[in-house]
Amino acid sequence: MNIDTVKLTFIVKLEVIPSVKLLALNIDAELSFNFHVEKLCTKLSQRIGILKKISSCLPMRQKLLFYNSTIRLVVHYVSSVWTSCDKENLSCVLKLQKGAAREIFDADNPTSSVNCSIDFSGFLFMRNRK
Repeated sequence: MNIDTVKLTFIVKLEVIPSVKLLALNIDAELSFNFHVEKLCTKLSQRIGILKKISSCLPMRQKLLFYNSTIRLVVHYVSSVWTSCDKENLSCVLKLQKGAAREIFDADNPTSSVNCSIDFSGFLFMRNRK
């Protein structure tokens, strides 16, 4: 048996796409992750809206459980990658986290905001990272 070498030529046109989702991380062409953070902010605001609706029925422990299981989980996922995005987008995530913290600690109520100021300072994820 004689084995000959075979030469194969492929002509493939690659389509340029603005972003691709890989393991729940939206990667754009410039690697700025702005699109990912915009989607993240949308997801966070929806979940914080749910937290606001149910927070009057829950004690603080259950509010923290809801936060850790639905909101914090999303913020922390591949955060070491997407925190290199624009400062404006990072501030959006921080504002949403502050809103969630205010809801959990009932900080809009002037009597309780003083009591939970120590807990509130270590609560925010983005402030501790940058």
